[in-house]
Amino acid sequence: WTLDGLPLDRLVFYVGIADGEALADLPQRKDRQVPKYRTTMQAHEIVEMYEVFATHDGSSFQRQKLAPAAFAGGEGFRFEFSRVRKSDELEMRGVGYAAVRGGKLYLLIFEAPRSHYYARHIGRFEALVQSARIRG
Repeated sequence: WTLDGLPLDRLVFYVGIADGEALADLPQRKDRQVPKYRTTMQAHEIVEMYEVFATHDGSSFQRQKLAPAAFAGGEGFRFEFSRVRKSDELEMRGVGYAAVRGGKLYLLIFEAPRSHYYARHIGRFEALVQSARIRG
C-alpha cells in the first residue's frame, strides 16, 4: 500500500508466514540464500531475515532500534531502520512491527524517504499499528 506512490512511501504486510516459508520470492543468486522463517527465531533474527529482502537489490540497511512492543493485540516487537536505495541513493527511514501467533509470523513495515514523507506519515502508521488485530 502507498499514499503518495511506491517510490515515496510504502506499507507492506507479511501475513501468516509459516515455518519454512520465505517472506517473498527473490531472484535466486549463488552468493545468497533466501532466508526462511523458523518458529525458533528470536526478534533480531527476524529483522535480519527482513534485511535480506530489503537489500536484495544492493541497497544498504542499518537497524537502529529493536524493542518489545504491543502489536496486533498481543506481545511483539518494534524495530527502526534506515536504508539507502541503490537505484536512486535516496535515504529511507522505516519502522517494523512483528508478532508470532500460532507459530506464524505477522510483520508490518512502513518505509518512506527520511527527508519529508516519513515524518508526514509516521503518525498514521502508528495509529494503524494500534488498531491491527490478528483473526483466527
